[in-house]
Amino acid sequence: MIPYAFALLLLGLPIAWAEWAMGRYGGARDSLRVGDLPDNLEEPGIGVLRVLATLIPVGNLHVLRLHRGLVPGLFHRYLAGAMDFGPDPARYQSFFDNFVGKMADGSALSTPGEGILGSASSSL
Repeated sequence: MIPYAFALLLLGLPIAWAEWAMGRYGGARDSLRVGDLPDNLEEPGIGVLRVLATLIPVGNLHVLRLHRGLVPGLFHRYLAGAMDFGPDPARYQSFFDNFVGKMADGSALSTPGEGILGSASSSL
């Protein structure tokens, strides 16, 4: 839990503060656009900057959604004692490859026979 606390302090809070500040800046100008920048900018790259300002939060959402699926799934397996594969690293590699669906497209959506201990998406 210590790395999560550091991530919250060093990443999460500054990002939340920056998003809050940008929201207040846009709200004070009656604008609800993502990536609100002044309209009078004639710079050629401003359109790219606006697209990036839209795509970066979407990418962040996808990373957090992946995390939301992985952590509870691994936690449930750990509590059930299903994470001890012995000293063989290949067994761990095989487990994680199957757990995240690396072996085939969509395979993480249908890990048969393990119920809540199934794939990463079973915790979504």
